[in-house]
Amino acid sequence: MAKQRDATTLWLQISLILFVVLTFILAVTTYIFFGMKLEAEEALAEAEKRANEQQAQANDGNAAAERLRTLLGFPESKPVDEIETEANTLFAETYGDFQVEPKTYVRLAEQLLEAVRARDGDLLAKDEQIAVAEAKVVKSEAAVQEAQQKAAEKVAAIEGQLQEAKRDFDQRRQKFEQQQQQLVSGQESAQQESTQYKALLDELTKGSRYLPGDVRERYTGERSGPIQQIGMLYDELRGQTKEIERLNKVVAGLGGTRREVQDFVLRSLPQAEQVDRFDGRIVSIDEVNRTVQIAVASTLGLQPGLIFRVFSGGSESPAWAASKGVVEVVGREDARFVTARIRSESIGNPILVGDTVATPLWKPGIPLDVVVVGLVRLDNDDREDSDRLTKLIERIGGRVVENVNASVTMLIDAGKPVTTGREGSGPVFRERDARRRGKALEEADRLGVRTMGLDAFLEWLGIDRQTANEGEALDIPESRRSREDY
Repeated sequence: MAKQRDATTLWLQISLILFVVLTFILAVTTYIFFGMKLEAEEALAEAEKRANEQQAQANDGNAAAERLRTLLGFPESKPVDEIETEANTLFAETYGDFQVEPKTYVRLAEQLLEAVRARDGDLLAKDEQIAVAEAKVVKSEAAVQEAQQKAAEKVAAIEGQLQEAKRDFDQRRQKFEQQQQQLVSGQESAQQESTQYKALLDELTKGSRYLPGDVRERYTGERSGPIQQIGMLYDELRGQTKEIERLNKVVAGLGGTRREVQDFVLRSLPQAEQVDRFDGRIVSIDEVNRTVQIAVASTLGLQPGLIFRVFSGGSESPAWAASKGVVEVVGREDARFVTARIRSESIGNPILVGDTVATPLWKPGIPLDVVVVGLVRLDNDDREDSDRLTKLIERIGGRVVENVNASVTMLIDAGKPVTTGREGSGPVFRERDARRRGKALEEADRLGVRTMGLDAFLEWLGIDRQTANEGEALDIPESRRSREDY
């Protein structure tokens, strides 16, 4: 029983010791555990603090990087590599003289700022120079104003002198203009007299064609002046007047009052004359179109419809009746050549290159002024045809004038009618018309103006009078056909 209590006590003592030991171990373990836990918590807190600081720094870095991208103008999504590449390209291309290393925008901005400050310094220096210059300008303007005032005073004095000089000049000019007007009037009078004298000499020169060959040589000689030439012409006119009177007596004896005799005589007069000049020369012939090209001195006043008679190239002063053919002008090539169609030619003596042409109805540069007298009848109707004849003359470039004078080219005599017709029917040839005709014929004979019968004139225009007399309409076109129509 005692051993049992001793064993129990020992076990209890051992148990108590074990409890105390275990409690101590538990206490030590707990202490160590809680110490380690505290250390871990402190380490974790420190790690979290460092992580938070790093995150804050990262956030600050990202915000700074974003602000930097915004300041530099790069989008948020652009990678840093691309930004770096573009920056390097920008430095190389735009700022090639930027040699600072490393190349950053801050250093670039600093360099640009230094350049701006240097430029500002230069501008400030310029401003100071400008201020000095403006001060000088103000001083100069004052001097200029003073000089201008003095100059204005001098100008006013000079203007007074000029006004006085101008009044004197106007008086002298008025006197000079009066003298000049008198001189011009005298010059015009002298020029007119000179022109008239020259025209007289020209007309006297033309008068040689109305003289015989032996007289013509003396007429154109160096010793023959205007007075001698006029005397020769008067002598010739007196001789021609006597011859005309003699021929008139012959004609009267042949029954000259008959219309057919008058027509025959008038028709024959121009044919009996000789050609005094040639108007052109045939330079080419178109056998297919039956046209020729004529070289003339000038085409001035030459109209389509004009008739040329053709003469052999070697002929000198042939008679009009000796022509070998007739050509009609259809157009002008230029100032020296015209085209004409062949109206008729001799079968045995055809028109050749080198043949000459002539017409009494045209002279280069000289207007064709025509006086018409007598009773004009172009056909067998009861109407007087002066208007139609005027159109024919105007068609070839001429004009009809009222009176015969030295400038008239031709007098066309339509003759007296066989009968005057019944009162109130048909054209009537009045007494005043007869007086006008007689006066015009006398004046033309005195001035040497060519006189041509109506039939001869129509023949020169290429108009068949017989066809008109048979009742067919007389063709008076406004213009002839062109060369292409043939």
